[in-house]
Amino acid sequence: MTILNTKLGKIRGSTLTTWKNTEFYAYRGIPYATPPLKELRFKAPNPIKPWTNILDSTMDGPMCPQPRKSSQECSEDCLRINVYTKNLANTLKPVLVYIHGGGLYVGSGLSSDNGGPEYLMEHDIVLVTFNYRLGFLGFYNLGTKDYPGNAGFKDQVLALRWIRDNIEEFGGDSKKVTLIGNSAGALCVLLHTISPMSNGLFHQAILSSGGINFQTEVISDQRYLIERQAKILGITFKNDNELNTAFKNLPVDRLVETLYENFEFGHDNPIFLWSYVIEKDFGQERFLSEDPRVSLANGRFMKIPIIAGVTENELTTSAVNILQSKKLSHDFIMNFSTVAPICFGYELNSKRSKLITDTLKHAYKIPDVLTIETSLSPLSKLFSDSMIGFANHRAIKIFRQFNSVYQYKFSYVGQYSFLYFPHDKPFGAEHCDDFIYLFVNQRYCRMFNKNDEEAKIIDRLTSYVVNFVIYGNPNIQNEPEWQKNTDQKEYYYEIGAKCELKNKLFIERYEIWEKLFPIEDFRA
Repeated sequence: MTILNTKLGKIRGSTLTTWKNTEFYAYRGIPYATPPLKELRFKAPNPIKPWTNILDSTMDGPMCPQPRKSSQECSEDCLRINVYTKNLANTLKPVLVYIHGGGLYVGSGLSSDNGGPEYLMEHDIVLVTFNYRLGFLGFYNLGTKDYPGNAGFKDQVLALRWIRDNIEEFGGDSKKVTLIGNSAGALCVLLHTISPMSNGLFHQAILSSGGINFQTEVISDQRYLIERQAKILGITFKNDNELNTAFKNLPVDRLVETLYENFEFGHDNPIFLWSYVIEKDFGQERFLSEDPRVSLANGRFMKIPIIAGVTENELTTSAVNILQSKKLSHDFIMNFSTVAPICFGYELNSKRSKLITDTLKHAYKIPDVLTIETSLSPLSKLFSDSMIGFANHRAIKIFRQFNSVYQYKFSYVGQYSFLYFPHDKPFGAEHCDDFIYLFVNQRYCRMFNKNDEEAKIIDRLTSYVVNFVIYGNPNIQNEPEWQKNTDQKEYYYEIGAKCELKNKLFIERYEIWEKLFPIEDFRA
């Protein structure tokens, strides 16, 4: 047990060991915001106030409320941050901050969930993970003064400000902060490079399997989702006050357990149900004041070094979910002109929508009868490119105009995966499989040890990340050189059983999207 004196008060932490039995300090479940309860539900967060007693930070705090988790695991009082460090009194170390994924409606930064620190803490950095509000609780927005939206993103900003103000007391350098996010977490990281609220709070970024989808319209409220949720829950109302009062008084489990009833096709489409909005100006701090696609296209973002990349197979799971259901397979093809815009994130019921649908069906060779044998590969590629690959690719093309960009593709297949198909073996390098080797996630697989075959990829992958955090360059000794991605040389680094430098990742597939959604359409 170790007690740390901070500006906010005394904190009791614990000592943990890495996967190679190196000791480090852990301070878990530290509140960084006033609990967003009662009248504060759905509102932007407020900073935590100092405390007088010793804060017990020896265990994980609760997850933020989300579907299919027990009330024992979750609480609305979930805005907690976790700090892992080796040296409290020595020279300040660079900081890696992890923003977890999960579609903005599931996940956490807990050490027992998505954010186990045991692999990365073998290295000499300070690691920070945290929770932010999810789903309905995090992204409730009516486009009004009281509920302008983006509360979950403002949670993240407040966590970053907490890091700026407090991390030196944990041995971290507030002037050398790198954000890393996977999936929806990568979307969050990219939005922070754009948001005026986040400006200057970090200095490098790693975008893993995510970005901003340029085909998806950005709106100023999601009133239609709120009214749909009210209907599902049997809430009647005459005006916004009655609506807000009803939702604020509802038990939290009823709010989150109905989430899956809001999806429009299958149980996970559209992939991003709740998302960011352009906030109207009511005098508040706005997370987004313009369409982030326009911000990126016109150079209005933090021009920092980045690593960005994808896994080999990405959203094969989404394809499998459809192909394993006779009803979904039938409905997908019979109603392709309606279903495709929902699944792949573009406009519906317009002349342009028909053009996009026809182009994608032809370009990806989607057959008229779906079977595993004929359809898994093309449908997997279409899901992967539409919701992850093209967004990541476009971010790379934009950022490389201003600073260093290192691109990768992760293709390593070990004994664990987020997709076992067709039987009980990993299908391939699926969405988020790379993070199995960065963060311990014991809900999905055990912690590896130095005798496992996977030890090599853990050493390699954590070293790439940590070298980037420390030096701004991911290269490590005795491995092929990972060169920057530029307009002239579109290099990417394949991280598999062996590593090698290659060129033009999935370029022919991404060119389909470049033509359908040209960057020039977003330039002033």
